[in-house]
Amino acid sequence: MKPSSAPRALLANLLLVLALAQAGCAGLPSGGAAARSADPALLHDALFQPVAVPTAQALFALNPAMQRYLAHDIASQVRLRGAQDGLIDALYTRSMLQLRYDPAATLTAQEAFEQRHGNCLTLVIMTAAFAREMGLTVQYRRVHADASYSRRGGLTLQSGHVNLSLGRALAERRAGLEQDRWLVVDFLPAHEVRGHRSDEIDEATLVALFHVNRAADALADGAIDTAYAHARAAVNAAPGHAAAYNVLAVAYWRRGHLGPAEAALRAGHALEPANTALLSNLSSVLRAAGREAEALVVARQLAALEPYPPYHFFDLGIAALNRGEPALARDWFARELARDEEQAEVHFWMAVAQDRLGDGRQARWHLAAAAERGASREERGRYAGKLKRLKAGLAPGR
Repeated sequence: MKPSSAPRALLANLLLVLALAQAGCAGLPSGGAAARSADPALLHDALFQPVAVPTAQALFALNPAMQRYLAHDIASQVRLRGAQDGLIDALYTRSMLQLRYDPAATLTAQEAFEQRHGNCLTLVIMTAAFAREMGLTVQYRRVHADASYSRRGGLTLQSGHVNLSLGRALAERRAGLEQDRWLVVDFLPAHEVRGHRSDEIDEATLVALFHVNRAADALADGAIDTAYAHARAAVNAAPGHAAAYNVLAVAYWRRGHLGPAEAALRAGHALEPANTALLSNLSSVLRAAGREAEALVVARQLAALEPYPPYHFFDLGIAALNRGEPALARDWFARELARDEEQAEVHFWMAVAQDRLGDGRQARWHLAAAAERGASREERGRYAGKLKRLKAGLAPGR
């Protein structure tokens, strides 16, 4: 799937499951995540400096500029096309607001409106914010598409996909107007989500996803106090969401608190025993604590579920390049891309291998693929610059 064509609604490397971005949505319960109560023993506020994070209400709040846009621009489209189609036209057609997909940006509704971009989770939040203000019924859904991975700041990030459905306003349903009509709003092309199973998630889980993504961003940037604040908010929003405990554990681990990290990972594992991200991090935490025998038991459980973890073949390819074996590196990179062709970093190093083998055509193709699939504008620009170097007859470099 090509992120540039439409939105895609996070060891020495720590493994995070996101909705990304980074949006990661793997491991979501199918609703009801807020029915549990968070265990206060898992939260240790005294270990971190307090950081303010958006409340659930703030995620969906409309500022005065958004209210004006609703009253004028959206209202005019609603008169032409009806509430559901009019809202989508007003937000996403090129002649109007022109919201742009950015896989790296997890934003509140207000931030997305001001900056005119966001990932799939962000765009779902902003669409829902306007829809709720209009009285439309909103359903959030997780789409079980193939997960994709990226690396940033010593983290391996796994992203998934969410979308939403808009139902008619309560007044229209009372009037008997097409009561069963739902408009599915997705930020991927139809052919990329067609045939994939989806299930409904509640708003508490969506809020938790926002905080999980923000926590992962903070961890990648080294902002551990901010990461903890978002992880804490995620656990409190949806105590049944395993990924919230994973990112909470990583915040503890990055601050050097192995005991609380283990407790959070075991809480998440109790919710999802087959969650490979939790098992991978639990094995690493136990090893860091010097409990090798216990770590080995967890590692064996992980290997049974996932014999080849994310980036396994990529790392073998990098090792081959470092040994001066570009042909072997090319073969390893090809195996990694066969699992997930959207990894910009793998495309880049495949281009390096092909360049060293003297295949300029393939090197240019993979560099173009890297430039197209970068997770941020900066990353895409960096790869585009390397492509220019290669076209000019220069090595792409690192």
